[in-house]
Amino acid sequence: MHRSLKLGKETFVGSGEYSKKKGQFGWDRNVAPNLKKYTNYAEVHIPGQAIFGSDRKESYLSWVNKGYTKAQDLFIDSDYVENTGSLESLASVDINANHVVMQDGNINTGESLIINAENLKMRFQTNKISKNFVLNISNVISDGGEGANNVIL
Repeated sequence: MHRSLKLGKETFVGSGEYSKKKGQFGWDRNVAPNLKKYTNYAEVHIPGQAIFGSDRKESYLSWVNKGYTKAQDLFIDSDYVENTGSLESLASVDINANHVVMQDGNINTGESLIINAENLKMRFQTNKISKNFVLNISNVISDGGEGANNVIL
């Protein structure tokens, strides 16, 4: 995506607040049932839950965020996940992947950040987590070496 996308129906014209009850307010398998590769360069605002791949038989091949993604909850299931932008969740961010790269970006959660992966690389990443930070990594965790400047709050 190269243009901003705001799901939901604006509650009042010009208010900037979007309803979870009217309009398309979430992202799930019905939004893009055959999508295999997701790449965001813009702003994506989802007032409800954003379910990327965890609600279908086959997960995404790749899920890449180079822009700004905001949702109530973010559930990402993909072979490859990359965040070099900003992820913001009012509740949790839950990532299931073989390979996760978090570099030059940030994640802000109202509750938890959960990462289940085979490999995780984190470099110049800032994560603000209100409650739980869970890492289930089965193979390699890389912090990018000395001076990687990762921050977890």
